[in-house]
Amino acid sequence: WTRTSSHRFEISSEFAAMPTLTRASTTTMTVDRLIFHMRDAAMHWRVEYPPFWMSSFRRLQELQKDVGLQQAAHLLIIMSHLRLVQADLVHH
Repeated sequence: WTRTSSHRFEISSEFAAMPTLTRASTTTMTVDRLIFHMRDAAMHWRVEYPPFWMSSFRRLQELQKDVGLQQAAHLLIIMSHLRLVQADLVHH
């Protein structure tokens, strides 16, 4: 909680908690499902949680051979919404 003047307010942990999509397992996601998952995180929730992105990019590397032109275009849009992208995760 934070005190301002004589007023006190508290932010509910439910409100401040990470969205449930950050806890979803990416290990079994198809390339299309993973891209949808990443797009939702980047554009709707603006997730910056490093373990989420590392897991997503790790799975993307596993599915690299399944990424077509349309999926690559979606990935470019997703990455344009991220503040930081670790270069070695996306060099392919």
